[in-house]
Amino acid sequence: MTKDKITVTELRSKIYQVFDHVIATGEPCEVVRDGQSVIISAKRKKAPSKGAAKKEHWFEKLERMGPRKPSVILCDEETLIYGKLDAWDGSEKW
Repeated sequence: MTKDKITVTELRSKIYQVFDHVIATGEPCEVVRDGQSVIISAKRKKAPSKGAAKKEHWFEKLERMGPRKPSVILCDEETLIYGKLDAWDGSEKW
């Protein structure tokens, strides 16, 4: 398949071969219909720049963090608002 231009009818009958050829060779294929052209081309993958780290998704960061103990303050709202919570040393069991 070395044709530069094909018709829509040809594309319809050979669509998988056209796509395989474009992907394998990187050569675009021009499809012509009623004098108008459409180009089928493979998207090039960008090579990662040196030293660039792969961007990590938020869920990957969470998985990497591992399980955590819950941070809970056990008191009534009056103590929370007016009390001295910074004096608690954590020695009491919940």
